[in-house]
Amino acid sequence: MNFKTRLTFSSALLLSGLVLTNFSLKNNRTVYAATVTDQKQTVKINYSGGGGVAVWNNYQAPQHVTGKYLANNTNWKSFKVATLDNQRKWYNLGGQQWIDGQYVSTNSQANNAPASDNSQYQVKETKGTAHITYSGGGGVAVWNNYDNSRKITGKYLANNTNWHYFKIATGDNKTWYNLGGNQWVDGQYITENQEYILPYTYYSQLTPTFAPSACEAASLKIAMSVKGIGNNLSVKDVIDKMPRASTPDKGFNGDPYKFAGGKFITIYPEPLAAYARSLGANAFNISGASEQALINEIKAGNPIIVACNLHMQDSSSYHVSTIVGYRPGAFLIADPYRYANESGKVFWVDMNKFMRIYNYRDKKAVVIR
Repeated sequence: MNFKTRLTFSSALLLSGLVLTNFSLKNNRTVYAATVTDQKQTVKINYSGGGGVAVWNNYQAPQHVTGKYLANNTNWKSFKVATLDNQRKWYNLGGQQWIDGQYVSTNSQANNAPASDNSQYQVKETKGTAHITYSGGGGVAVWNNYDNSRKITGKYLANNTNWHYFKIATGDNKTWYNLGGNQWVDGQYITENQEYILPYTYYSQLTPTFAPSACEAASLKIAMSVKGIGNNLSVKDVIDKMPRASTPDKGFNGDPYKFAGGKFITIYPEPLAAYARSLGANAFNISGASEQALINEIKAGNPIIVACNLHMQDSSSYHVSTIVGYRPGAFLIADPYRYANESGKVFWVDMNKFMRIYNYRDKKAVVIR
């Protein structure tokens, strides 16, 4: 909950019987019997003194001020009402948050006004693409926050445009999307885009460095570009730094600058992930991942290096490429075995075909998160 609080106050200041500091009531304070009822409504703060109305942790002794104060003429959601035997009322704002009813009105003006959401929003960090759907004039407003303290930034998003989002806040039966920094958009104007294309940079294993057997290194370079990792490394650097071994379960087991000549040369996911981590990537061996698991990774903005066939053709040529996008029924593949100016280096492949080849290659995969 984002309460409006006083910036400064004196620890001894009294405002109409409200003390603006934390304290506990004495044990000799009269305790009244109370009736507590569930009642959802909007309450309005009516307070003519300085500062604000204190929020308490309970409606009767023992109780203390929580340190939060509500400004005059603000509206808040209330969930319960406690009525004491002396007919004094307290209003619950969620959890252990109570305000004295003498400073509250529940008239129609309060109930029709926008209320602050005093229940906590759940904010989740997640990446995706938001599609603006808006039939009115102008555009959809960008706000500086998602709760009732929000203000319009002065920016507006046009209908039918797409934007990357980084967080989702849910609460008060609403959803807000964060477009980076203090930029939030009301979820009622958003549909999540069904096509996800990661911000990759294509790299070739054939030019400017000719390395016909270095598809793993070039695919890794493409994957790292999505996360902005290893920008100071060339494809040749990534090739040359890759660990060598006599077997692919330990490292790369051949000469990347020569054709394989009928030999099976590669590096398996576990040592490849370890090597990627040594370059600063948050890499994991996810071999065996299901179709849905792969989709979820791409939706989350994470590229995946996979064992496959050359150009995803139904052939026996072992190859490694990078998944850099998803749409229903297809993955977007960046295949490093193309020249930089050649067509067909990045293409969509039917999901059924992809899964057939992926399964044939024993579901070998490395994700960079």
